[in-house]
Amino acid sequence: MPFLKSRAGADRDRGAAATIVTILLAGGVLLGMTALVVDVGRLYVEREDLQSGADAAAMAVALDCAKRNDPDRDRECRAAAGTAPGYANNNAGDGTSGVRHVCGTDARLPGCAGGGQGNLTDCLGQPPANATWVEVRTSTRLPSGSFILPPSFAQTLAGGYSGSTLEACARVGWGSPSSGLALTFCLSEWTDGTAGGYAPAPPAVPAASFEVVLKTKDPGNGNGNGNGNGNGNGGGGNGGGGNGNGGGGPADPCQARPSGGDLPGGFGWTDTPNRNVCLTVVTAVGTYGVDPGANVSHACEQALRDARASGQPVSIPIYNQATGTGNNGLYRIEGFAAFVITGWGNLPNGLHSADSTLTGRAASTLCDHGEDCIFGYFTNALVPWDGEFGSTPNLGATVIKTIG
Repeated sequence: MPFLKSRAGADRDRGAAATIVTILLAGGVLLGMTALVVDVGRLYVEREDLQSGADAAAMAVALDCAKRNDPDRDRECRAAAGTAPGYANNNAGDGTSGVRHVCGTDARLPGCAGGGQGNLTDCLGQPPANATWVEVRTSTRLPSGSFILPPSFAQTLAGGYSGSTLEACARVGWGSPSSGLALTFCLSEWTDGTAGGYAPAPPAVPAASFEVVLKTKDPGNGNGNGNGNGNGNGGGGNGGGGNGNGGGGPADPCQARPSGGDLPGGFGWTDTPNRNVCLTVVTAVGTYGVDPGANVSHACEQALRDARASGQPVSIPIYNQATGTGNNGLYRIEGFAAFVITGWGNLPNGLHSADSTLTGRAASTLCDHGEDCIFGYFTNALVPWDGEFGSTPNLGATVIKTIG
């Protein structure tokens, strides 16, 4: 009999559960919970799709606009309103989304007017004043052409909810970097090295004539025969434009000091925050300190090896004035250049010499004994970077990141 009593109790429990479910259904509680889970979940998925589409479209447009030296990318930038929807659609779960507008501060883009609807539909924060940027806003659009995401269950509830139109916004900026390798070149070297235009950026392989040889510990006294192509010898430095006696020596402020190497003729080393990074730190007033270069950090050794092996451009600070001597020396920043390092000669510590990866020429034929040399070419390209945008003129190095 105990068994029969137990079965009877279970039947009564099931009956009670059925009664509760009936009450909840009649009161709309279960439908409300279902609507909350399913329909709100669909809103979150739609919002994520729209945000991913806005991110992809904004980055694609920014990349087109930032690469001004590429005619094809320039045309894409000017036609951004026509190309952005493709990136937005590719990130939509149903393959369709709307692009409300594409705008920005680049002269080739329409200006931005007004905001979104609020409630997470606006781009986050304010854009930095020293960056050019593009903004893409996406919105709900279904394959049927409707701009309203209909509910699955909520329409059965009191109140007549009929759906929502969602929006998302992404902003991507580009501009000059605010830091670079702990290596610096003189402005006149950059001017001479880019006199014939920038070398094409990787993966393109430029002509050998684009390669320059930058030297330090070079007297720069104008007694050599500079040939104007970055390969002057004797006292000619590199990039000198003269021929015969008195030509070719680098002009101030790139004149090397008699003490040798502290403030260089063509390039020099800069102070780093610590020995674990190879990074130039530029102060708020636009100066950065000198490292005499007798003991280059292991981080900088590895940075140069990595740059040469990758063949990718790196950000190099360009100075327009050098003052002081030794550890008290200062450079004044002009801007940041994109430079592809192809080799070097007679550098201190474990670097020694590395032949040119562009021309195959031996370092010993490019860099005389007693000189320190860097080989490479200037280009106009995006460079690796993580930090804030700089306020200096663009000398070829451009950085890009999402800013809202």
